[in-house]
Amino acid sequence: MNKNLKKGGIVAIFTVIVIAAVIVVNLIAGTVPAKYRRLDLSTNQIFSLSDTTKDLLGGLTKDVNIYIVGDPDRIDERITHFAGLYADLSDHVTVEVKDPVLHPDVLSTLNTEANTVLVSCPDTGKTQSIPFTDIIQIDLMAYYQYQQYKESSFDGEGQLTSAISYVANDTETNVYQLSGHKESTLPAMVTDALKKSNMQVHDLNLLTEGAIPGDCELLLINNPQTDLAVDEKDMIAGYLKQGGHVLILTGYTESGNPNLSSLCADYGLELKNGYVADMAPGQSYNNNPFLFFPEYEFSGGMLTGITSKDPALLLNPSGMTVSENLRDGLTVSPFLTTTDSGIFVDPATQEQTPGTYVLGATATEPVETSENSQAATASQAQAQSPDGETAPEATLTVITAPSLIDGSLLLQFPSITNLTIFMNAASHNISQAVNLSIPAKSLEVTYNMITAGGLWSALFIIVIPVIFLIAGFVVWMKRRKL
Repeated sequence: MNKNLKKGGIVAIFTVIVIAAVIVVNLIAGTVPAKYRRLDLSTNQIFSLSDTTKDLLGGLTKDVNIYIVGDPDRIDERITHFAGLYADLSDHVTVEVKDPVLHPDVLSTLNTEANTVLVSCPDTGKTQSIPFTDIIQIDLMAYYQYQQYKESSFDGEGQLTSAISYVANDTETNVYQLSGHKESTLPAMVTDALKKSNMQVHDLNLLTEGAIPGDCELLLINNPQTDLAVDEKDMIAGYLKQGGHVLILTGYTESGNPNLSSLCADYGLELKNGYVADMAPGQSYNNNPFLFFPEYEFSGGMLTGITSKDPALLLNPSGMTVSENLRDGLTVSPFLTTTDSGIFVDPATQEQTPGTYVLGATATEPVETSENSQAATASQAQAQSPDGETAPEATLTVITAPSLIDGSLLLQFPSITNLTIFMNAASHNISQAVNLSIPAKSLEVTYNMITAGGLWSALFIIVIPVIFLIAGFVVWMKRRKL
Protein backbone atom coordinates (compact mmCIF):
# COMPACT_ATOMS: atom_id res chain seq x y z
CA MET A 1 0.00 0.00 0.00
CA ASN A 2 2.81 2.36 0.90
CA LYS A 3 4.51 1.51 -2.38
CA ASN A 4 1.37 2.39 -4.37
CA LEU A 5 0.95 5.58 -2.38
CA LYS A 6 4.53 6.47 -3.07
CA LYS A 7 4.11 5.88 -6.82
CA GLY A 8 0.90 7.92 -6.82
CA GLY A 9 2.62 10.76 -5.01
CA ILE A 10 5.44 10.81 -7.57
CA VAL A 11 2.92 10.86 -10.43
CA ALA A 12 1.03 13.70 -8.76
CA ILE A 13 4.22 15.70 -8.27
CA PHE A 14 5.22 15.24 -11.92
CA THR A 15 1.71 16.25 -12.99
CA VAL A 16 1.92 19.45 -10.97
CA ILE A 17 5.38 20.18 -12.42
CA VAL A 18 4.13 19.67 -16.00
CA ILE A 19 1.09 21.90 -15.43
CA ALA A 20 3.28 24.60 -13.89
CA ALA A 21 5.72 24.35 -16.77
CA VAL A 22 2.90 24.75 -19.30
CA ILE A 23 1.61 27.84 -17.47
CA VAL A 24 5.11 29.39 -17.34
CA VAL A 25 5.74 28.66 -21.01
CA ASN A 26 2.41 30.28 -21.95
CA LEU A 27 3.20 33.34 -19.87
CA ILE A 28 6.62 33.67 -21.47
CA ALA A 29 5.18 33.09 -24.96
CA GLY A 30 2.72 35.92 -24.42
CA THR A 31 5.58 38.39 -24.00
CA VAL A 32 7.49 37.19 -27.07
CA PRO A 33 7.11 39.56 -30.08
CA ALA A 34 4.64 38.45 -32.75
CA LYS A 35 7.34 37.97 -35.35
CA TYR A 36 8.88 35.19 -33.21
CA ARG A 37 5.64 33.50 -32.17
CA ARG A 38 4.70 32.44 -35.65
CA LEU A 39 6.90 31.24 -38.47
CA ASP A 40 5.95 32.59 -41.88
CA LEU A 41 5.37 29.41 -43.84
CA SER A 42 2.83 30.99 -46.21
CA THR A 43 3.33 30.58 -49.94
CA ASN A 44 3.95 34.29 -50.63
CA GLN A 45 5.35 35.27 -47.23
CA ILE A 46 2.31 37.35 -46.27
CA PHE A 47 3.61 37.75 -42.71
CA SER A 48 7.00 39.12 -43.78
CA LEU A 49 7.58 42.87 -43.95
CA SER A 50 9.50 44.45 -46.81
CA ASP A 51 12.51 46.73 -46.45
CA THR A 52 10.27 49.66 -47.42
CA THR A 53 8.13 49.13 -44.33
CA LYS A 54 11.12 48.49 -42.08
CA ASP A 55 12.75 51.74 -43.24
CA LEU A 56 9.53 53.66 -42.64
CA LEU A 57 9.11 52.28 -39.12
CA GLY A 58 12.78 52.80 -38.35
CA GLY A 59 12.49 56.51 -39.16
CA LEU A 60 9.17 57.04 -37.40
CA THR A 61 9.30 59.92 -34.90
CA LYS A 62 5.60 60.33 -34.09
CA ASP A 63 3.38 57.96 -32.10
CA VAL A 64 0.90 55.97 -34.20
CA ASN A 65 -2.03 53.99 -32.81
CA ILE A 66 -3.52 51.02 -34.65
CA TYR A 67 -7.03 50.12 -33.47
CA ILE A 68 -8.52 46.84 -34.72
CA VAL A 69 -12.25 47.45 -34.37
CA GLY A 70 -14.42 44.35 -34.34
CA ASP A 71 -15.71 41.38 -32.38
CA PRO A 72 -12.53 39.69 -31.05
CA ASP A 73 -14.07 36.27 -31.64
CA ARG A 74 -14.67 37.04 -35.31
CA ILE A 75 -11.61 39.09 -36.26
CA ASP A 76 -9.39 37.17 -38.65
CA GLU A 77 -6.26 36.15 -36.73
CA ARG A 78 -4.10 37.08 -39.71
CA ILE A 79 -5.03 40.74 -39.28
CA THR A 80 -4.23 40.94 -35.57
CA HIS A 81 -1.00 39.01 -35.96
CA PHE A 82 0.14 41.14 -38.88
CA ALA A 83 -0.60 44.40 -37.07
CA GLY A 84 1.50 43.11 -34.16
CA LEU A 85 4.54 42.95 -36.42
CA TYR A 86 4.47 46.76 -36.71
CA ALA A 87 4.47 47.22 -32.95
CA ASP A 88 7.42 44.83 -32.68
CA LEU A 89 9.51 46.95 -35.06
CA SER A 90 8.78 50.38 -33.60
CA ASP A 91 8.24 51.71 -30.08
CA HIS A 92 6.12 54.46 -31.67
CA VAL A 93 3.45 51.99 -32.82
CA THR A 94 0.81 50.53 -30.51
CA VAL A 95 -1.86 47.98 -31.44
CA GLU A 96 -5.15 47.58 -29.58
CA VAL A 97 -8.29 45.56 -30.28
CA LYS A 98 -11.56 47.45 -29.68
CA ASP A 99 -14.77 45.48 -29.22
CA PRO A 100 -17.82 47.46 -30.48
CA VAL A 101 -20.17 44.74 -29.22
CA LEU A 102 -19.02 44.98 -25.60
CA HIS A 103 -18.37 48.75 -25.82
CA PRO A 104 -20.73 50.31 -28.41
CA ASP A 105 -19.40 53.81 -27.70
CA VAL A 106 -16.08 52.83 -29.33
CA LEU A 107 -17.46 53.55 -32.81
CA SER A 108 -18.49 57.11 -31.95
CA THR A 109 -15.36 57.78 -29.91
CA LEU A 110 -13.02 56.69 -32.71
CA ASN A 111 -15.38 57.94 -35.45
CA THR A 112 -15.12 54.72 -37.39
CA GLU A 113 -17.12 51.60 -38.27
CA ALA A 114 -16.98 48.01 -37.11
CA ASN A 115 -14.70 45.55 -38.92
CA THR A 116 -12.07 48.15 -39.73
CA VAL A 117 -8.49 48.94 -38.81
CA LEU A 118 -8.16 52.55 -37.70
CA VAL A 119 -4.71 54.13 -37.91
CA SER A 120 -4.30 57.46 -36.10
CA CYS A 121 -1.56 59.86 -35.06
CA PRO A 122 -2.24 62.15 -32.06
CA ASP A 123 0.47 64.63 -33.12
CA THR A 124 -0.99 65.34 -36.57
CA GLY A 125 -4.62 64.59 -35.72
CA LYS A 126 -4.95 62.55 -38.91
CA THR A 127 -6.71 59.18 -39.12
CA GLN A 128 -7.34 56.59 -41.79
CA SER A 129 -9.79 53.67 -41.70
CA ILE A 130 -9.08 50.42 -43.52
CA PRO A 131 -11.97 47.94 -43.92
CA PHE A 132 -11.08 44.32 -43.27
CA THR A 133 -12.21 43.58 -46.83
CA ASP A 134 -9.42 45.82 -48.17
CA ILE A 135 -6.86 43.72 -46.30
CA ILE A 136 -8.15 40.22 -47.01
CA GLN A 137 -9.55 40.62 -50.51
CA ILE A 138 -11.90 38.20 -52.25
CA ASP A 139 -12.32 37.17 -55.87
CA LEU A 140 -15.30 39.33 -56.87
CA MET A 141 -15.86 37.45 -60.12
CA ALA A 142 -16.19 34.13 -58.29
CA TYR A 143 -18.49 35.77 -55.73
CA TYR A 144 -20.88 37.45 -58.16
CA GLN A 145 -20.94 34.75 -60.83
CA TYR A 146 -20.75 31.58 -58.77
CA GLN A 147 -21.62 32.78 -55.23
CA GLN A 148 -18.31 31.39 -54.03
CA TYR A 149 -16.38 33.16 -51.27
CA LYS A 150 -12.78 32.80 -52.44
CA GLU A 151 -9.91 34.76 -50.92
CA SER A 152 -7.66 36.19 -53.59
CA SER A 153 -5.02 38.38 -51.93
CA PHE A 154 -3.69 39.79 -48.65
CA ASP A 155 -2.93 43.53 -48.71
CA GLY A 156 -2.05 44.04 -45.07
CA GLU A 157 1.36 45.60 -45.62
CA GLY A 158 0.30 47.84 -48.49
CA GLN A 159 -2.66 49.23 -46.55
CA LEU A 160 -1.03 49.60 -43.12
CA THR A 161 2.29 51.01 -44.32
CA SER A 162 0.64 53.65 -46.49
CA ALA A 163 -1.80 54.54 -43.69
CA ILE A 164 1.03 55.00 -41.18
CA SER A 165 2.95 57.16 -43.63
CA TYR A 166 -0.17 59.25 -44.30
CA VAL A 167 -1.15 59.92 -40.68
CA ALA A 168 2.43 60.55 -39.49
CA ASN A 169 3.21 63.14 -42.18
CA ASP A 170 1.96 66.70 -42.24
CA THR A 171 2.25 67.08 -46.01
CA GLU A 172 1.05 65.24 -49.10
CA THR A 173 2.44 65.15 -52.63
CA ASN A 174 0.14 66.89 -55.12
CA VAL A 175 0.08 65.28 -58.55
CA TYR A 176 -1.66 67.06 -61.42
CA GLN A 177 -2.72 64.95 -64.39
CA LEU A 178 -2.91 66.88 -67.64
CA SER A 179 -6.25 66.66 -69.46
CA GLY A 180 -7.72 68.01 -72.70
CA HIS A 181 -5.63 65.92 -75.12
CA LYS A 182 -7.52 62.60 -75.04
CA GLU A 183 -5.16 61.28 -72.38
CA SER A 184 -5.59 57.72 -71.13
CA THR A 185 -7.34 57.19 -67.81
CA LEU A 186 -5.13 55.91 -65.02
CA PRO A 187 -6.01 52.28 -64.14
CA ALA A 188 -7.34 51.52 -60.67
CA MET A 189 -4.12 49.72 -59.71
CA VAL A 190 -2.12 52.87 -60.53
CA THR A 191 -4.39 55.28 -58.65
CA ASP A 192 -4.34 52.89 -55.69
CA ALA A 193 -0.52 52.81 -55.78
CA LEU A 194 -0.36 56.62 -55.88
CA LYS A 195 -2.77 56.83 -52.96
CA LYS A 196 -0.68 54.38 -50.94
CA SER A 197 2.31 56.66 -51.48
CA ASN A 198 0.33 59.68 -50.23
CA MET A 199 0.11 61.23 -53.68
CA GLN A 200 -3.13 63.12 -54.32
CA VAL A 201 -4.09 63.21 -58.01
CA HIS A 202 -5.90 66.24 -59.44
CA ASP A 203 -7.02 66.94 -63.01
CA LEU A 204 -5.51 69.93 -64.77
CA ASN A 205 -6.58 71.57 -68.03
CA LEU A 206 -4.01 74.23 -68.81
CA LEU A 207 -6.17 75.97 -71.40
CA THR A 208 -8.89 76.67 -68.84
CA GLU A 209 -6.70 77.10 -65.75
CA GLY A 210 -4.08 79.21 -67.52
CA ALA A 211 -1.17 78.08 -65.32
CA ILE A 212 0.31 75.18 -63.43
CA PRO A 213 -0.69 75.43 -59.73
CA GLY A 214 2.02 76.51 -57.34
CA ASP A 215 1.60 73.36 -55.21
CA CYS A 216 2.20 71.02 -58.15
CA GLU A 217 4.99 68.60 -57.27
CA LEU A 218 4.46 66.31 -60.27
CA LEU A 219 2.86 67.02 -63.63
CA LEU A 220 1.72 63.75 -65.18
CA ILE A 221 1.00 63.47 -68.91
CA ASN A 222 -0.40 60.02 -69.69
CA ASN A 223 -0.52 58.98 -73.35
CA PRO A 224 -1.98 62.12 -75.02
CA GLN A 225 -3.52 61.44 -78.44
CA THR A 226 -3.58 65.10 -79.52
CA ASP A 227 -0.80 67.64 -79.29
CA LEU A 228 -0.11 70.37 -76.76
CA ALA A 229 -0.95 73.91 -77.72
CA VAL A 230 2.02 76.28 -77.98
CA ASP A 231 0.88 78.09 -74.84
CA GLU A 232 0.68 74.80 -72.96
CA LYS A 233 4.15 73.82 -74.06
CA ASP A 234 5.50 77.18 -72.89
CA MET A 235 3.81 76.82 -69.49
CA ILE A 236 5.29 73.34 -68.98
CA ALA A 237 8.73 74.54 -70.12
CA GLY A 238 8.54 77.42 -67.64
CA TYR A 239 7.50 75.05 -64.87
CA LEU A 240 10.53 72.87 -65.59
CA LYS A 241 12.88 75.84 -65.59
CA GLN A 242 11.70 76.69 -62.08
CA GLY A 243 12.59 73.21 -60.81
CA GLY A 244 9.42 71.33 -61.75
CA HIS A 245 8.99 67.59 -62.14
CA VAL A 246 7.24 66.26 -65.26
CA LEU A 247 6.48 62.61 -66.07
CA ILE A 248 5.38 61.81 -69.63
CA LEU A 249 4.13 58.49 -70.97
CA THR A 250 3.74 58.71 -74.73
CA GLY A 251 3.48 56.35 -77.68
CA TYR A 252 2.63 56.38 -81.35
CA THR A 253 0.07 58.96 -82.53
CA GLU A 254 -1.15 59.82 -86.01
CA SER A 255 -0.07 63.46 -85.73
CA GLY A 256 3.23 62.77 -84.00
CA ASN A 257 2.51 65.52 -81.41
CA PRO A 258 5.23 67.93 -82.64
CA ASN A 259 4.93 70.36 -79.70
CA LEU A 260 5.27 67.56 -77.15
CA SER A 261 8.22 66.17 -79.13
CA SER A 262 9.81 69.63 -79.17
CA LEU A 263 9.48 69.89 -75.39
CA CYS A 264 11.26 66.55 -74.96
CA ALA A 265 13.91 67.50 -77.54
CA ASP A 266 14.75 70.60 -75.49
CA TYR A 267 15.97 68.15 -72.84
CA GLY A 268 17.93 65.91 -75.18
CA LEU A 269 15.23 63.26 -75.81
CA GLU A 270 14.38 62.71 -79.49
CA LEU A 271 11.02 60.92 -79.76
CA LYS A 272 10.41 58.39 -82.55
CA ASN A 273 6.80 58.24 -83.74
CA GLY A 274 6.37 54.56 -84.51
CA TYR A 275 6.77 51.14 -82.95
CA VAL A 276 9.84 49.47 -81.51
CA ALA A 277 10.46 45.71 -81.49
CA ASP A 278 13.30 43.63 -80.06
CA MET A 279 14.48 40.72 -82.17
CA ALA A 280 17.01 39.32 -79.67
CA PRO A 281 16.46 35.61 -78.85
CA GLY A 282 14.58 35.11 -75.59
CA GLN A 283 13.78 38.82 -75.28
CA SER A 284 10.16 38.66 -76.45
CA TYR A 285 7.12 37.08 -74.86
CA ASN A 286 5.24 34.36 -76.77
CA ASN A 287 7.44 34.99 -79.84
CA ASN A 288 5.98 38.47 -80.32
CA PRO A 289 8.88 40.92 -80.85
CA PHE A 290 6.56 43.86 -80.13
CA LEU A 291 5.81 42.40 -76.67
CA PHE A 292 9.20 42.15 -75.01
CA PHE A 293 11.24 42.52 -71.84
CA PRO A 294 13.30 45.75 -71.86
CA GLU A 295 16.91 45.98 -70.76
CA TYR A 296 17.68 47.81 -67.51
CA GLU A 297 20.17 50.61 -66.90
CA PHE A 298 20.76 50.86 -63.15
CA SER A 299 23.15 53.82 -63.04
CA GLY A 300 20.47 56.52 -62.75
CA GLY A 301 18.84 55.18 -59.59
CA MET A 302 15.40 54.92 -61.19
CA LEU A 303 15.22 51.14 -60.69
CA THR A 304 15.43 51.09 -56.90
CA GLY A 305 14.10 47.83 -55.48
CA ILE A 306 14.45 46.02 -58.81
CA THR A 307 17.07 43.48 -59.85
CA SER A 308 18.04 42.19 -63.26
CA LYS A 309 15.99 39.06 -62.51
CA ASP A 310 12.77 41.07 -62.10
CA PRO A 311 11.34 41.60 -65.60
CA ALA A 312 9.20 44.40 -66.95
CA LEU A 313 7.01 43.80 -69.99
CA LEU A 314 6.14 46.36 -72.69
CA LEU A 315 3.64 46.11 -75.54
CA ASN A 316 4.02 48.12 -78.77
CA PRO A 317 6.30 50.81 -77.34
CA SER A 318 7.59 53.68 -79.38
CA GLY A 319 11.19 54.75 -78.80
CA MET A 320 13.60 57.63 -78.56
CA THR A 321 17.26 58.44 -78.84
CA VAL A 322 19.45 60.69 -76.71
CA SER A 323 20.95 63.76 -78.35
CA GLU A 324 24.73 63.60 -78.71
CA ASN A 325 25.21 67.30 -78.02
CA LEU A 326 23.74 68.06 -74.61
CA ARG A 327 24.12 71.57 -73.23
CA ASP A 328 26.23 72.11 -70.15
CA GLY A 329 24.48 71.04 -66.97
CA LEU A 330 21.88 68.85 -68.71
CA THR A 331 22.16 65.16 -67.79
CA VAL A 332 20.18 62.35 -69.42
CA SER A 333 20.01 58.93 -67.73
CA PRO A 334 18.28 56.10 -69.62
CA PHE A 335 16.79 53.32 -67.47
CA LEU A 336 14.87 51.24 -70.03
CA THR A 337 16.32 50.30 -73.43
CA THR A 338 16.15 47.63 -76.10
CA THR A 339 19.05 45.31 -76.82
CA ASP A 340 21.25 46.04 -79.83
CA SER A 341 18.76 43.93 -81.81
CA GLY A 342 16.08 46.58 -81.54
CA ILE A 343 14.13 47.67 -84.62
CA PHE A 344 12.11 50.84 -85.18
CA VAL A 345 9.15 50.44 -87.54
CA ASP A 346 7.58 53.47 -89.23
CA PRO A 347 3.84 52.71 -89.59
CA ALA A 348 3.49 55.10 -92.53
CA THR A 349 6.26 53.64 -94.70
CA GLN A 350 6.81 50.26 -92.99
CA GLU A 351 10.52 51.12 -93.08
CA GLN A 352 12.55 49.26 -90.46
CA THR A 353 15.58 50.85 -88.81
CA PRO A 354 17.75 48.63 -86.60
CA GLY A 355 19.49 49.99 -83.53
CA THR A 356 19.37 50.33 -79.77
CA TYR A 357 16.45 52.48 -78.65
CA VAL A 358 15.76 54.17 -75.34
CA LEU A 359 12.33 53.38 -73.86
CA GLY A 360 12.62 55.28 -70.60
CA ALA A 361 14.97 58.10 -69.55
CA THR A 362 15.23 60.98 -67.09
CA ALA A 363 16.69 64.39 -67.96
CA THR A 364 17.81 66.62 -65.09
CA GLU A 365 19.20 70.14 -65.11
CA PRO A 366 20.06 72.55 -62.28
CA VAL A 367 17.82 75.58 -62.14
CA GLU A 368 19.49 78.85 -63.09
CA THR A 369 18.98 81.33 -60.28
CA SER A 370 19.51 85.07 -60.27
CA GLU A 371 18.25 88.03 -58.30
CA ASN A 372 15.65 88.78 -60.96
CA SER A 373 14.46 85.21 -61.55
CA GLN A 374 11.45 83.72 -59.82
CA ALA A 375 12.56 81.35 -57.04
CA ALA A 376 11.43 77.76 -57.22
CA THR A 377 8.85 76.84 -54.61
CA ALA A 378 9.64 74.42 -51.81
CA SER A 379 7.10 71.98 -53.21
CA GLN A 380 8.98 71.55 -56.46
CA ALA A 381 11.62 68.94 -57.21
CA GLN A 382 14.84 69.18 -55.21
CA ALA A 383 18.31 67.78 -55.80
CA GLN A 384 21.25 67.44 -53.46
CA SER A 385 24.05 69.86 -54.24
CA PRO A 386 27.72 68.92 -53.70
CA ASP A 387 27.97 71.07 -50.56
CA GLY A 388 25.07 69.21 -48.95
CA GLU A 389 22.46 71.94 -49.44
CA THR A 390 19.32 71.37 -51.47
CA ALA A 391 19.14 73.08 -54.85
CA PRO A 392 16.19 73.14 -57.27
CA GLU A 393 16.57 70.89 -60.29
CA ALA A 394 14.37 70.41 -63.34
CA THR A 395 13.37 66.77 -63.82
CA LEU A 396 11.77 65.45 -67.01
CA THR A 397 11.08 61.70 -67.19
CA VAL A 398 9.84 60.26 -70.47
CA ILE A 399 8.62 56.68 -70.95
CA THR A 400 7.78 55.79 -74.57
CA ALA A 401 5.55 52.87 -73.56
CA PRO A 402 2.08 53.76 -72.21
CA SER A 403 1.62 49.99 -71.78
CA LEU A 404 3.91 50.24 -68.75
CA ILE A 405 0.78 50.97 -66.70
CA ASP A 406 -1.80 49.29 -68.91
CA GLY A 407 -4.44 47.83 -66.60
CA SER A 408 -4.99 44.59 -68.51
CA LEU A 409 -1.24 43.96 -68.71
CA LEU A 410 -0.80 44.54 -64.96
CA LEU A 411 -3.64 42.15 -64.16
CA GLN A 412 -2.54 39.45 -66.59
CA PHE A 413 1.09 39.52 -65.43
CA PRO A 414 1.06 40.39 -61.69
CA SER A 415 4.74 39.50 -61.22
CA ILE A 416 6.15 42.11 -63.63
CA THR A 417 7.82 45.24 -62.25
CA ASN A 418 5.97 47.78 -64.43
CA LEU A 419 4.10 49.41 -61.56
CA THR A 420 7.23 49.66 -59.41
CA ILE A 421 9.09 51.40 -62.25
CA PHE A 422 6.24 53.86 -62.72
CA MET A 423 6.07 54.65 -59.00
CA ASN A 424 9.84 55.12 -58.84
CA ALA A 425 9.55 57.57 -61.74
CA ALA A 426 6.67 59.39 -60.07
CA SER A 427 8.53 59.87 -56.78
CA HIS A 428 11.99 60.50 -58.29
CA ASN A 429 13.67 63.74 -57.15
CA ILE A 430 10.69 64.77 -54.99
CA SER A 431 12.06 65.20 -51.47
CA GLN A 432 8.96 64.22 -49.46
CA ALA A 433 7.69 61.56 -51.88
CA VAL A 434 8.54 57.92 -51.25
CA ASN A 435 7.41 54.92 -53.27
CA LEU A 436 5.29 53.11 -50.68
CA SER A 437 3.33 51.15 -53.23
CA ILE A 438 3.50 47.60 -51.89
CA PRO A 439 1.47 45.14 -53.98
CA ALA A 440 -1.00 42.77 -52.38
CA LYS A 441 0.22 39.21 -51.88
CA SER A 442 -1.71 36.42 -53.53
CA LEU A 443 -3.59 33.91 -51.39
CA GLU A 444 -4.02 31.52 -54.32
CA VAL A 445 -2.71 28.02 -53.77
CA THR A 446 0.48 27.46 -55.75
CA TYR A 447 1.01 23.95 -57.06
CA ASN A 448 4.39 22.45 -57.87
CA MET A 449 4.61 21.49 -61.49
CA ILE A 450 7.23 20.77 -64.11
CA THR A 451 7.35 23.64 -66.59
CA ALA A 452 9.96 22.17 -68.92
CA GLY A 453 11.38 18.71 -69.47
CA GLY A 454 15.11 19.36 -69.59
CA LEU A 455 18.08 17.05 -69.10
CA TRP A 456 17.86 17.05 -65.30
CA SER A 457 14.11 16.38 -65.43
CA ALA A 458 14.68 13.38 -67.68
CA LEU A 459 17.40 12.13 -65.32
CA PHE A 460 15.26 12.21 -62.18
CA ILE A 461 11.95 11.28 -63.77
CA ILE A 462 13.03 8.56 -66.21
CA VAL A 463 16.65 7.42 -65.92
CA ILE A 464 17.01 6.97 -62.13
CA PRO A 465 13.61 5.24 -61.64
CA VAL A 466 14.38 2.85 -64.54
CA ILE A 467 17.77 1.99 -62.99
CA PHE A 468 16.10 1.17 -59.66
CA LEU A 469 13.46 -0.96 -61.41
CA ILE A 470 16.11 -2.92 -63.31
CA ALA A 471 18.21 -3.40 -60.16
CA GLY A 472 15.19 -4.58 -58.23
CA PHE A 473 14.23 -7.01 -60.99
CA VAL A 474 17.78 -8.45 -61.05
CA VAL A 475 17.76 -8.96 -57.26
CA TRP A 476 14.34 -10.59 -57.48
CA MET A 477 15.52 -12.98 -60.20
CA LYS A 478 18.58 -14.00 -58.17
CA ARG A 479 16.55 -14.69 -55.04
CA ARG A 480 13.99 -16.62 -57.10
CA LYS A 481 16.68 -19.07 -58.23
CA LEU A 482 17.89 -19.76 -54.68
